[in-house]
Formats: sequence, structure tokens, C-alpha cells
Amino acid sequence: MGRYVPDDIVQVEEKAGQSAQDRALARPRVSVIVLNFNGERVIGRCLEHLLAQNYRDFEILVVDNNSTDGSLAVAERYLGCGRLSIVRASRNLGVAGGRNLGLRYKVR
Repeated sequence: MGRYVPDDIVQVEEKAGQSAQDRALARPRVSVIVLNFNGERVIGRCLEHLLAQNYRDFEILVVDNNSTDGSLAVAERYLGCGRLSIVRASRNLGVAGGRNLGLRYKVR
């Protein structure tokens, strides 16, 4: 990828249809970090509600905290919306560690 990625990140899937240069030029004002661990029953609803907001200048970063259920597959279905990126942690980092991973990814 050619950029710094923290050791705890296994995989990054970014918003579809945008080059790195386009993303840098069109950086939204708000980044919403959604921490997920085995949230298969709620992650889709969470993303639907975020995407339904009237405020449009935002992006969503889902930090998957090494889930073992189908929640990652649910989140991946939203990659084509143009607002979502997913960072997969190599291990469960806990609540604070997962959020910090998302912050480190966003400020790179």
C-alpha cells in the first residue's frame, strides 16, 4: 500500500471508486469510528442509520476487533456506498485499543 499501517491492522478495505489522491482532496469534516466485535445482529442497522443522516460531510470507519461471527461480511456489503472503510485488527484490542487503532488509521 505504500503507507504506514500499524502492526495491529490485518487488512484495510477502503471506500470504492476513489483514488488515494481523491480521498485526500475530498476529506470529510467528520469521521465516525464504529467499533465492531461480533456485532452481526446490529452492525447493518448501525450503518443504515448512519448513512440515513441528513448531514452528508462524513465518512465511516468500521474497526473490526477480530470478530468471529458474520459481522465483517455484513459491513463489507456497505463498501460500495462511497463513505465506508473497514480496518480489521489482527487480534481483539478491547474497546479503547480498537478505537485507538481507528484513530491511528485516520490520522496517518
